[in-house]
Amino acid sequence: MIGVVSDRDRLLLALTELVRYGVAAAESLPGAADEARERLLVDLWTRAPEALGSYAFWLRTDETRFGPDGTLRGDLPLHTSDDVHEPVQFLLARAGFEVHTSGTELLVGVPLAEAA
Repeated sequence: MIGVVSDRDRLLLALTELVRYGVAAAESLPGAADEARERLLVDLWTRAPEALGSYAFWLRTDETRFGPDGTLRGDLPLHTSDDVHEPVQFLLARAGFEVHTSGTELLVGVPLAEAA
């Protein structure tokens, strides 16, 4: 029996695609955004000292945006470096999510098919 792919799964697939292009991408990082960003970049630069420092992640405190089945129930703040704003928006829109900006954050909204 084939299972249903959840919103969370589709978001993780989009992050995995970013990793293929050298972007440090992670889910559910602990702490505040600045602390999480620093840890992510230190890890990236330890593994790849010449890396540009591109990143995308969401915080553990935002896991409440997902229902128990992985359904996105509200806007998910996605923290990204400026250089990946457009690629992330493209990947998430292709995956069926509504994406808009709020300051320096991207907000991943309820999938387009479900919003209708």
